[in-house]
Amino acid sequence: MEASTGVKDSSAMMQFEWKVSDIVFKKSVLIATELLKFGNTATLQFGIKNCRYNEEFHTTTLEMYAVAHNFHQVGIVVKKIFCTVYEPLENRRRHNGKLRLKRKYSGDNLFTGKFDEYQPFQGGSTFSVSLNFCLCLGATTPNFSYRLRDDIFKMDMWTAAEKCLFTDVEFVVQKSYRVAAHRCLVALRSPVLAAICRNHSPLVDVYIDDVRPDIFQQLLYFIYTGQLLQACDHQLLWIAAEKYQVETLKELCRNAEPIQHPDDLLRFLKTIPLEQVDTTKRDVTMEYPLLLEGIILEFNCTWRPASELLPRKWNLRTDDQISFTATVKRFWKESSRVMELRFDSNRLNNQLLPVDVNCFINSSDQSLSLKHDANQSTGFRSSQRFANTFLNLENCSHRPIRLTFYVHVRCCVDHFNYQFFDSLMETQLWAAARDRVLTDVEFIVGEEVIAAHRPIIAARCPILASRIAAADYQVDPSESVDTSNWRSVGESASHQVNPHSRRVTITDVDASVFEQLLYFLYTGTLKDAVEDNVHLYEAAEQFQVETLILICCSQQRDNVAAYITINSSSGEIK
Repeated sequence: MEASTGVKDSSAMMQFEWKVSDIVFKKSVLIATELLKFGNTATLQFGIKNCRYNEEFHTTTLEMYAVAHNFHQVGIVVKKIFCTVYEPLENRRRHNGKLRLKRKYSGDNLFTGKFDEYQPFQGGSTFSVSLNFCLCLGATTPNFSYRLRDDIFKMDMWTAAEKCLFTDVEFVVQKSYRVAAHRCLVALRSPVLAAICRNHSPLVDVYIDDVRPDIFQQLLYFIYTGQLLQACDHQLLWIAAEKYQVETLKELCRNAEPIQHPDDLLRFLKTIPLEQVDTTKRDVTMEYPLLLEGIILEFNCTWRPASELLPRKWNLRTDDQISFTATVKRFWKESSRVMELRFDSNRLNNQLLPVDVNCFINSSDQSLSLKHDANQSTGFRSSQRFANTFLNLENCSHRPIRLTFYVHVRCCVDHFNYQFFDSLMETQLWAAARDRVLTDVEFIVGEEVIAAHRPIIAARCPILASRIAAADYQVDPSESVDTSNWRSVGESASHQVNPHSRRVTITDVDASVFEQLLYFLYTGTLKDAVEDNVHLYEAAEQFQVETLILICCSQQRDNVAAYITINSSSGEIK
């Protein structure tokens, strides 16, 4: 029996690894990390306490704590926290899957959870554990989305402004601070700046007197990159975003709560009734820093044993056509009937890889961890199987059984990662190119004429920047043209501007492929799932778009692996 269900939630994922050594078994000890920074303002602190030990069975209860402060300052909210306990040996055997930490109080920043009857892997009076904390994060405003984007995009765009590459407007802020920019970019991202630029001729100074220089730089940085600078004055930045109508920035600053003092966890927990503990504080050993590491997808499935026979299958999907299959079936194992839960990834973008799958059954706070089944997984990354067995649930057949899956998916292409950014940016820039709003260059590709904005193209692709410069200044296109020292269009006195400078002829590339290339240059994302990307790869190679080359190579490797798998199973491969 099959059913379909959509994704309930999609979250950004952050992990933190903590090794805790020499925990005294017979003594209740609370140990906390130092304050850990994410950006300049957001902080995290984790703690562990062993209590209610049982000397006869050599078990104890481990209580986990996590405190998060000031994540709203970077446009992020902490939604859920999970913790996994590992044996601190080379094989890293995990203990009972993931533990779901819950908010201690509604709206509070404290998350708690506990492992009951935890049996240390080592005997003796002390033991050690490795803890992996997994944070599920969301954005404080809908337009600040978490999606795959070229890591180099932000650097390319902002560097073009800093190095004055093809800049054609200069802002003078409070008569002292001068900053160069691109009219098309600021106009497309801010209606107010668009009106100001229309009233000034190119290369004429634009005076801004009502915003502090540092705040205007933060505003421009968001306009160019779709992201916040690490240190922001949100109140003054909100006033600037309101004045210049930068909508997503305005919402981010409005939702940024006042900065909270990050109280030490040990002092913070004194306000909560706890058993007497020895508040010994220890330094933290980090495996890696606090970084965003892919996405967590949440799916909810319901099985009604009284009316739905096994095997039971669910087709799970997301809005961007990622799909999985979850299956529950019953079989005999060592004279006992047990249940098996399988989770198969059917269709992912070729850049994605399922890493970890956990299932929470009913209201349990501890998950069943599904193990990767290498024997049943295919040779290409997008088709993997995870499975595990659990006790027969016949005694629960009188009521529905709820299965909640949490799937960790990450990108396996260098420089192409999940990140938070203003999703309106790609809409505004690409729509302007399609509608020929403020475009100043045309690419002749076969019989097609494709309009674009030279500052964006020049910032993202040196080869196309050279082609545009060659057309501008009547230089042989085969010659290399250095544009790094050109402050703005028309500034060089050594060449006469070509009246046909708006047109650049592109050969050996299909128009549809070139449009996909331009979309990646404009947004740092892929326009559509590309099934046959050989031609896109050739275009990326021709114009030296490094991240797009890596994306296409990744898909080609999976296509080859899929071909080998299919043909080897039929016995036709040689």
